[in-house]
Amino acid sequence: MELTFKVWYGSNLADACLTTEVAESSYGQPVLVIDGEAFSPVDAAFSIALAGSDAKIVAALAKAGYKLREEPWGLNLKRLRIERGMTQAELGEKLGLPQSRISELESREKPPRDSVLLRRIEKILGGER
Repeated sequence: MELTFKVWYGSNLADACLTTEVAESSYGQPVLVIDGEAFSPVDAAFSIALAGSDAKIVAALAKAGYKLREEPWGLNLKRLRIERGMTQAELGEKLGLPQSRISELESREKPPRDSVLLRRIEKILGGER
């Protein structure tokens, strides 16, 4: 069994998989592997956030005993920007904001209260939230 998906490991978007095909997998129990490193459910709960919100992935992780943090708003913004091949400066230009403001937005846990800005971001990037 192997299920692949993206996670946030620190501030880096990384490839991850839930697999039974590694040495750390005991008794066929799936193990979360990120960039070749296996994580226990306890370690993963504190240091890793799921990128996106795919219900199938969340269910498979839960069945294997993993509960990853939800993707913070700022990292969701960063992931959507990266997936669309844009730099912070390019997104800032489209929004009429300096690159430093985009950097600040990407470090936020929650969205800003500026509904006009949120609508403009959604129009440019689309997204899940």
